[in-house]
Amino acid sequence: MANVTIGEVTQVIGAVVDIRFKPGELPDLMNAITIKNDEPKIDVTLEAFQLLGNDVVRCVALSPTDGMARGMV
Repeated sequence: MANVTIGEVTQVIGAVVDIRFKPGELPDLMNAITIKNDEPKIDVTLEAFQLLGNDVVRCVALSPTDGMARGMV
């Protein structure tokens, strides 16, 4: 089973999503990240593609990001 790490969405611009993780818990590049939420209903898979520093990873969405917002965990 894969490791589960929780991060917080810091920015959503179209298909690009930035996520801040706890220090030392960054995902590897090209790893899949899943964001699920009940209200609003969101089930988005992202791919980590760039380490921005300050424990933030830039991801590209593999499905629509409609309804995603800053602060989602």
